[in-house]
Amino acid sequence: MSEPVKRVKGRPSGQTKVGRTISCYIRSDIYDALVRHCERTGQTKTMAIERAIEKMTRENGAWFPDKEDGGETAT
Repeated sequence: MSEPVKRVKGRPSGQTKVGRTISCYIRSDIYDALVRHCERTGQTKTMAIERAIEKMTRENGAWFPDKEDGGETAT
């Protein structure tokens, strides 16, 4: 009998992602705006936050892509 496949919450079968977990406390108005943005665009909150951070760090010169993945973001 084979063992059941362990799935990571929110990640469809077959998709993996290398990354870090962060935890932050944000103002309610910003969270509400994030939720509205995600509802309108169909993005996950994680995806929206990643894209916002990437845009901000590229604009201010702090973007240093990881050598392994080239720093490319899936679009």
